[in-house]
Amino acid sequence: MNFWLLALGAVWVGVGVFVLIDRERVLRWSQKHLRRSVGEVGESVAAAGKPDHMTGPGIGAIVIGALVILQGLNIL
Repeated sequence: MNFWLLALGAVWVGVGVFVLIDRERVLRWSQKHLRRSVGEVGESVAAAGKPDHMTGPGIGAIVIGALVILQGLNIL
């Protein structure tokens, strides 16, 4: 049992749950950074964003966290 992997997995799951609960806030944050770092292309991509687009990254973070937890428990 690796406690560092368990903690890392718990953080990933927490981030995923936060993204799913507060999709609009995460979308605004990602749009702000996309506009700042990419420029005109980022502006058009950010304008097309919807809160539903944050569902995939949220579920992905939860899956990554679950896999890291299973690795920490020596199941994988």
